[in-house]
Amino acid sequence: MKIDLFPICQADLDLYKSWIRLLEAVQVMSRYYPKHFIDTNRIESNACLWMKIVINEPDQASVSIGTIWLERINKKDSLATMGILIGSEEYRGKGIGKIAIEEIILQAINYFNNLTHIKLNVRESNKAAIACYLKSGFKIESKNEKVRNNNKITYYEMIRKIMTDQRNNKYIETANLYDYDVRNTAKDDIDFYFEYANKANGDILELGCGTGRLTIPFAKENFNIWGLDLSCPMLEVIRSKIEN
Repeated sequence: MKIDLFPICQADLDLYKSWIRLLEAVQVMSRYYPKHFIDTNRIESNACLWMKIVINEPDQASVSIGTIWLERINKKDSLATMGILIGSEEYRGKGIGKIAIEEIILQAINYFNNLTHIKLNVRESNKAAIACYLKSGFKIESKNEKVRNNNKITYYEMIRKIMTDQRNNKYIETANLYDYDVRNTAKDDIDFYFEYANKANGDILELGCGTGRLTIPFAKENFNIWGLDLSCPMLEVIRSKIEN
């Protein structure tokens, strides 16, 4: 199952409205669309990314299953806020929200030059959203209350820091292509490293492991090897290789 994000368009709005009605989103979300959204032809594009979450499965047509947005609180601010809604019930609880959050953050890093933090308010009653954000690296800063329509609402203020390497890493968009770029690299050096590794009496640390060109062959030979890299996207590729 492959997950992609595409910009919301006018044709998506009816489906989106049906999700809101079906989920009774007003009961668990104070805002279920971006603040900067006026209509799909008049969204303040320099302040907001609003995307639909699309699932692609083998031999099946692509299907939109939810939406996610990330927008600056102020146009020139380094602080942003976020919202997510998984409209199709069959896709909830499968980790799709976490993947969508990571993807929109990577897109936002290129879209907003100085993004450093994402801050959001989540109602205490929205347990699924709280769990999703915690798994995605958000931390609870405080628990607060507000009154809306004479009803008291308890909510958590949550925040996530955007790491320096995420903001400045040149491999954000190319990590998945890196192996094609080095596919003709000579592999004779692997035996050279094996020879030295056999002399080691402990764990092996590979600095700048990238997508695992050396790390994985060492692991297959039962060496206890640790790979370290500054690039989060590179590490996601090597994790995917290991899982597969």
